[in-house]
Amino acid sequence: MESNLILRQRNAKKAGGVLKAEETSTFTRAIQGLDMYPKVKKDHLRKQTSAGAAISVTVAVIMGLMIIIECYHYATGVDALHDRLSVDAGINQKVFINLNISFPNIKCDALHLDAMDAAGEMQVNVKHDLYKSPVTSDGKLVFSALHEYHHSASVAETTPAPESRKQEALDAFMLLFGGVAYDSSKDPNSPDFCGPCDLLPAANAVNDHVREAGGKPTCCNTCEQVLQYYDRRKQPRPDKSEIDQCVHEESVKNPGCNIAGVVVTEKVKGNFHFSPGGTRRYGMKMLHVFSTAQALSFDTSHVIHHISFTSAEGESAGWGKRVDPLDGRKFNVPVGNLGRIRYSIQAIPVRHATSSDVEEIEQETGDMIAGIESRDDTSFELSATVSEKIFRPQAARSPPSLVFVYDFHPMQITHIFQRPPVTHFVVELCKIIGGLFVVTGLLDRMVGKLLQK
Repeated sequence: MESNLILRQRNAKKAGGVLKAEETSTFTRAIQGLDMYPKVKKDHLRKQTSAGAAISVTVAVIMGLMIIIECYHYATGVDALHDRLSVDAGINQKVFINLNISFPNIKCDALHLDAMDAAGEMQVNVKHDLYKSPVTSDGKLVFSALHEYHHSASVAETTPAPESRKQEALDAFMLLFGGVAYDSSKDPNSPDFCGPCDLLPAANAVNDHVREAGGKPTCCNTCEQVLQYYDRRKQPRPDKSEIDQCVHEESVKNPGCNIAGVVVTEKVKGNFHFSPGGTRRYGMKMLHVFSTAQALSFDTSHVIHHISFTSAEGESAGWGKRVDPLDGRKFNVPVGNLGRIRYSIQAIPVRHATSSDVEEIEQETGDMIAGIESRDDTSFELSATVSEKIFRPQAARSPPSLVFVYDFHPMQITHIFQRPPVTHFVVELCKIIGGLFVVTGLLDRMVGKLLQK
């Protein structure tokens, strides 16, 4: 009896052990079922094929190229530029019009620029920050350096010498409305011309800073006389491009003229133009005074080397090289004809900001977009149309001219350059690598099944 009891106890223990082992193996299998990367058993051998090798090499090349492209995009910031369109809220802003135009058939003495805007501001014969250089017959500039061109006897400030009572009446009329009467001593083509010797504008305004012993003003009517004046005073000679008499002498020798520099205006609709003869200002209007000979010889053939608009002196800010639509445009008036050309320019305000600018603006204002739009570093992108009218002198109803009419768009574009963080770049690389591995596995299985058939 005792032996049977012991045997029963042993069998019970074995049964309990087997039950526990089965429970353990079931739980282990449930955990192993969560493995997303099943392992190959030792009795299953892997086989490498030529098709699989071709797919692997191809995928490796594609992966390398995609990683290189992604690194290039992140380094250059291709995906870091964001645009925003908003209403232009800027007021009381000055605009700098940068221009460089050549006239192959107009002498510098006969060329001047006038500007006016919708606010009523008029600039007659703009001289400040505008530079002239005679142009040779083969299109080369006589003066390559850019210097301010102070013309004490500019065409726009004088009219042809009064040869009749009509001219005298015109002078009286101009004086009545605040104009400037003709002064032969300031006309380089007049025998009474008395040119200044000193380039200082304050001294030239008096025009008697250099006098002889008898009290008569000393005149420097030629380029050489001005240079000798500086030699006598033991002062360094100025550049010839700064001396009116030198520019006038070169203008007589050469057929064309280049005008370059900056015109400052308000941020309102306006125009600047080139026309024959002289311009007088009286009241709220401009009066162009010219003779028939001046109108017939005013050839509006031109080359626009550059025109751009900025809110600060100098070239516009931004990223990359921007080509303005009028740069490089050429226009030739046929021989025996006159031309009246009008360019209509629409200027769209554009602002730029970098990552460092965004952080600084957010700290100062708390509003990134409002802070960027309140800054005063606007540049302008231009769109332009042109109207060209060629006519015979006999059919002329108005003088030949070259006019640039500009207006400002009420909407503005804000370019924000904000590079994404490094973690974003790492995630993009992981997406490339993981996605290619998954696609490669699917492609390899499909090719393997096709080869087995």
